[in-house]
Amino acid sequence: MSERRLIARHAGTVLVGQMATMAFGVTDTVVAGRFDRDALAALSIGAAIFISVFVALTGTLQALLPVWAELHGAGRREAMGRSVRQALYLCAAATAVGAALLLSPGPLLAWTEVPPAMRGAVGQYLAVLAAALPAALLFRIYATLNQSIGRPSFVTWLQVGALAVKVPLSIWLTFGGLGVPALGLLGCALATLAVNWLMLAVAVLMLRHRPEYQAYRLWRRPERPDWPQLGAFARLGVPAGLSVMVEVSSFTFMALFIARLGSTATAAHQIASNLTAVAYMVPLSLGLATSARVGYWMGAGRP
Repeated sequence: MSERRLIARHAGTVLVGQMATMAFGVTDTVVAGRFDRDALAALSIGAAIFISVFVALTGTLQALLPVWAELHGAGRREAMGRSVRQALYLCAAATAVGAALLLSPGPLLAWTEVPPAMRGAVGQYLAVLAAALPAALLFRIYATLNQSIGRPSFVTWLQVGALAVKVPLSIWLTFGGLGVPALGLLGCALATLAVNWLMLAVAVLMLRHRPEYQAYRLWRRPERPDWPQLGAFARLGVPAGLSVMVEVSSFTFMALFIARLGSTATAAHQIASNLTAVAYMVPLSLGLATSARVGYWMGAGRP
């Protein structure tokens, strides 16, 4: 198969998965909007903060893709397993930083003059997503590993399956029913929390039992932090994460300033930002696929 076709197939598979993940946010936008306008406005502000934090942290982890693709190309599978275990330390640090930011949005909301009436709902929403963050970042490591070895379909199927759970769960928890009270925006957040941990649980089972992962010896006891390697990860990941954060937050953070114009303007911005994010997924998927293939051939000694 030609390189062009391999990259196109890889990118297309990643795109389907990314679109499914984006549909989580689109689902919440539709559900919260149907619940009431104030819920949608609070979602817009909360999502702006969460996405800005999350993409910076995932960008840091996603930067490991070419590193692992190069090890894969060189056939150094056990070294790749050690590298993945070291990445868990980076993930733990990213989780701590991200959770601290999500649990303390007060100063940012005050600085951007978000109406006080919205701040309580936004704080509740972000507190729940802070609990979802560890699972989301660990799943990003799983996704990066699969992309680096040319098996993005495993991730895509999980993301599509998770969407099938997310949609009815968001509707149920937001509007209530079957003995559950209507939770409004909090229901959307709780659905996201449940789905992220479910995805991680299935990913762990696959890593444990699928034969495709056995050669990497992933389940060995984690080594102590390898500070030179972690420093190399940080030199790659931190600039990449900050770069992505600037790109994304230049649009998403506008929600905080638009909030002072009222619920209608904020809700409209949330709808527009969903459309922009969907468009962004196309070049992102192509970039990830290309990075995986370039890393593979560099590792194989055929630049």
